[in-house]
Amino acid sequence: MLGAKQQMSLTNQSIKSRLDNLDLETINQILNGVDPSLSIVWAAEAFRDGLVAMTNFDRQSAVILHLVTQISPHLPIIWIDTGYLPEATYYFARELTQKLRLNLKVYQPKMNLQEIEAKYGAPLGQHDVESKELYDHLLRVEPLERALTELRATGCISGLRHQQIEHPELQQQLSTVNKQGDRFNILPILNWTSHNANSYLQTHNLPQHPIF
Repeated sequence: MLGAKQQMSLTNQSIKSRLDNLDLETINQILNGVDPSLSIVWAAEAFRDGLVAMTNFDRQSAVILHLVTQISPHLPIIWIDTGYLPEATYYFARELTQKLRLNLKVYQPKMNLQEIEAKYGAPLGQHDVESKELYDHLLRVEPLERALTELRATGCISGLRHQQIEHPELQQQLSTVNKQGDRFNILPILNWTSHNANSYLQTHNLPQHPIF
């Protein structure tokens, strides 16, 4: 009889093999432009326990969070709390968490801003590109990678839209499902406009970030 570690290894290999064989071109031909709920249903079936979602509780975050929780109510929702967000964001996060009963997983940087600036110099992230990248990595990228690793995520849903992407080249490269390293990013509302998002908020009586 196989031990627990061997069984886990075989399971991981099976999952990796199944995901490596995903035909992204065909999948995106089917999912691009369809109702976002169908993309989420597909993701839930494709990634199973490896599926998570992420949010930053910005202006229209309620859209993707509502869509996700209608299909997978207990899906882990990752939030990177840098500790330096506006008070209104924390209020909004509490409101949405309660309203949608989010299975929220909060991750924070390993060092606070004072510790970071004491180690790397202050004011960090305000001058050269290198320091800005380091600042972003320590406060946002590292906690997110830690979250994805600890939750064993193979697929991650987010509410990114084309209108929010500044670089035209990146706009053209992104599809509903994208592979990044060993993980997949699922963007169900990639093709939605702000008007689409606002209409959804109004239809479902969902709040916007109080700053807006």
